[in-house]
Amino acid sequence: MWYDYVENKNSLSATLSNSIPDLDDIFLNDLKIISGEDIQIYLRFDINAKEIVFTKKWIEREYNTLQITLLLMATKMNCFNMEYLKYPNGKITIHELGDLKTINFESLKGECIFLIEAKWIYANSINGYKNELQISSV
Repeated sequence: MWYDYVENKNSLSATLSNSIPDLDDIFLNDLKIISGEDIQIYLRFDINAKEIVFTKKWIEREYNTLQITLLLMATKMNCFNMEYLKYPNGKITIHELGDLKTINFESLKGECIFLIEAKWIYANSINGYKNELQISSV
């Protein structure tokens, strides 16, 4: 599972407890590339709350969407199809390949939107909010 490849799981563990969601139905909000000696990429995406057990505080606030920002460090982008970002719903899969992690974002039709290799993946932030639009593929 993607969670196994994240270096700093504390914020994820505290918020999600035992309900780590799949990344099979996400909405990509942001893809930010920071240039430099080690290229950094931020991925900010929403996960529909169907399979997530929210904290009591989040339930009281009527949150229905989980938003996660992952920071990918020491990256290389192998595939990037901007045309598919018009409809940023899709699936993220993360696998280990030697000492690297591969992060693949596919459209709902299975087209590669991007494929990134990263040495490290960090959970940069995790938030809940009430999404009135409920943009989802399902």
